[in-house]
Amino acid sequence: MSEINSRERILAAIRHQPLDRVPTDIWATGEVWQKLAAHFGPGEDILARLHIDGMAGIGPRYIGPSPPVLAEGESADFWGIRSRRIDYGSGAYWETSYHPLAQAQTVADLNAYPWPSPDWFDYSALRAQAEAARRTRVVQCGYMAPLYYHTLLRGMETALVDPLLEPEFTRVLLDRLCGFFYEHHRRIFEACDGLIDLAQVTDDLGSQAGPLIGLDTFREFYRPHLQRLVNLCREFGILVFHHDDGAIRPFIPDLIEIGID
Repeated sequence: MSEINSRERILAAIRHQPLDRVPTDIWATGEVWQKLAAHFGPGEDILARLHIDGMAGIGPRYIGPSPPVLAEGESADFWGIRSRRIDYGSGAYWETSYHPLAQAQTVADLNAYPWPSPDWFDYSALRAQAEAARRTRVVQCGYMAPLYYHTLLRGMETALVDPLLEPEFTRVLLDRLCGFFYEHHRRIFEACDGLIDLAQVTDDLGSQAGPLIGLDTFREFYRPHLQRLVNLCREFGILVFHHDDGAIRPFIPDLIEIGID
């Protein structure tokens, strides 16, 4: 079989079609990229040298309210979620240090929170980005993760007990969270109609030992939102990329049913 480019190779693998070789990708920390650059030299195309196909990630430009100015080594995103750079000796990682809805107790508290707006983004340059990227690479655009963002907004322990202790509060929170995901990505997909290959409808449902939440909780609170987001991708002919950590075997039939590719 003649050699095909990275875009064709990854799409063929997803579609279970013949391949010249197994497609590859790399997700690495900053320290790893620095060592690779030092080894191969300045200006070298590291992905090409290592025969890594990879995916081209694109996204809209943020034009919303400026995040707060924090001390060096700290950052905040447009959700108000703060992170602090922690050096572990062999590598430094950005760890979540502040959950903006950790103290919220009522629906009124949720309504008072400054939820992000799709208007905070400029979608005008997306189509040109996608057209350039897809000449050789799969175009991946979009990230929708209901449980993961629930934990970022509330803190892990609080988020895990929310559905059990505060079901109505949890429904409102997830409606607002996933309402933003839906409208934001609808605008992205409209701007790039026909040019996006993959979007992430994703989450972190498992620990090393087993699921983080029960299957009943997943089906009642999270699955309907995942389904709506998958359906949005389907409307635009976009394949659904799903990442998950840990032991998630009980969820796999549900993930297949909702349409994860």
